[in-house]
Amino acid sequence: MSSDTRGIDLPQAAPAGPDVVGRSATPDVRSRIEAMMSDRPAWRVTNDSSDRPGLLAHTAAVMAEHGLSIRSARATTLEHRAQQEFEVVLVDGAPEPNWGVVGLDVRAGLLGERERSFSPFRPVGEAEVRIERDGPDQWLVHVSAPDTVGLLAIAAGWFADHELNVIRAEIGGEFGWAVDTFVVIGRIPPGGSLRLAAMLSGRDGVSSPGQVTPVDVVRW
Repeated sequence: MSSDTRGIDLPQAAPAGPDVVGRSATPDVRSRIEAMMSDRPAWRVTNDSSDRPGLLAHTAAVMAEHGLSIRSARATTLEHRAQQEFEVVLVDGAPEPNWGVVGLDVRAGLLGERERSFSPFRPVGEAEVRIERDGPDQWLVHVSAPDTVGLLAIAAGWFADHELNVIRAEIGGEFGWAVDTFVVIGRIPPGGSLRLAAMLSGRDGVSSPGQVTPVDVVRW
């Protein structure tokens, strides 16, 4: 049996059955990667860890970095614990990744031991963002955009860069269109909806987290 000393079983070492391709169990992080029955090769990635800002952005960026497209996802925070579930498929033409390495990268980010990676992202059309107040310093953010690899990582990275903590997210869509809803806590910057839409549409030249070009028009 071959396994990493930090708790990630390599694919051939997964002990919970033939569908489990990777798993991690530490006092602070539990992760699992398993193959799914689907119309095309697909995997489910589930994580449970202590909550901290930027977790969703990190995990989404790791998926994109390893040639995985997120077909659907959900994230929730309860009593300072963050739970994530992703359904991922291979990007067209990409080989199946080394799931042991994927697991290690995910775990390192959940523990704060790895900086958020650069996410490949090429906008393919106009995005629409709508923001609604959902309570004191709590907001509903609705994102609709042509789906492309790295879209979730860029959106979630924008929240993290503006110190907005995602406490709930529903990621989905169909027919090549992403329809995502986030519940975030913090202070939305002026013109936030336009700025995020510009980033996701590629109209401000941004293709990685951490860079924002101010938009002159402020509209909610």
